[in-house]
Amino acid sequence: MFCIFCGNSSKNEDMLKKCGPIYGSFKDCTKLYYLHENCALWTPGIYLDDNGWFKNVKKEIKRCKDSFCSYCGKRGGGLGCSGTNCEKTYHYYCAKLDNCKMDNHGYHALCVRHHSQVSKFKESTNFKDCKAELCYCEECKSSLDEDKFLKW
Repeated sequence: MFCIFCGNSSKNEDMLKKCGPIYGSFKDCTKLYYLHENCALWTPGIYLDDNGWFKNVKKEIKRCKDSFCSYCGKRGGGLGCSGTNCEKTYHYYCAKLDNCKMDNHGYHALCVRHHSQVSKFKESTNFKDCKAELCYCEECKSSLDEDKFLKW
């Protein structure tokens, strides 16, 4: 199984730690799709409903299939920089590698050129530098309930 957004395998333990567990299958006609938790959550049109199910997956797969990541150049980079008039798009993890500031609550990303625009997001002061340690559950590799994790 490969994530439809970043293209990494479900057997790649390192990417599971960085992008979360693989979910799926999502069916579109005869094709089955899978996706990492964070690749899905950081794709703008995908959201979790009240029951914890991903919504708008098929629509966002179609939208992202022709988007190229500004960091790696591969298809599937649907996370756009939220900076004014910026056309950069990323895969979730590529945004981190390219030093984007990322808001883990509002799911906004700002490329290096737009770091200074953090103040435009008044409702959110949760931007973090991408080099921050990732927080995830060791057992399931999920980062969905980061606020409930034990802090040592």
